[in-house]
Amino acid sequence: MTPEAVAEPHGIALLLHFLAMGGHALYVWLSYGAGLLVVVYHVWSTRRRERDWVRQARAQVQRRSVGGAGLAAHARNDQAAIEHKQSEGVRHE
Repeated sequence: MTPEAVAEPHGIALLLHFLAMGGHALYVWLSYGAGLLVVVYHVWSTRRRERDWVRQARAQVQRRSVGGAGLAAHARNDQAAIEHKQSEGVRHE
């Protein structure tokens, strides 16, 4: 046969030839699948961690605001505790 007589695949045959990946289809498509699985898991776990973090932050804000004390009072208490610890450190030196 001459090179001109060898027909190039067309249409559906071209698609099947591509999907066969030159005889390495199993390896190639499993690799693509594994890569896609890793990316999907990464996106899912990142969103889940963010959702959990937001829930924890909201719960913390809710706990701090219960009783009418509000965040400002807690911030003042936290600042007073820091200053107290710092002054203790100065006295012990």
